[in-house]
Amino acid sequence: MIRVTCFKCTHKFSVDEEALLAEQAATEGQEGDEDAKPRPKHLVVECPFCRQANKVALPRPRRRRRRP
Repeated sequence: MIRVTCFKCTHKFSVDEEALLAEQAATEGQEGDEDAKPRPKHLVVECPFCRQANKVALPRPRRRRRRP
């Protein structure tokens, strides 16, 4: 779950990241296509209160830092 604050009305709401990615993949086409796009870095989500489009950064896997 991603917690989002609307930029316009400042309401807070939750977005399910996996459901959004699955929906986006279904609209773009099959996963096995050669023209498949890489995983997006951001998603556009509408606020359920004011319908303002909000750009939401997806969390990236953390990398372990090496100690010298």
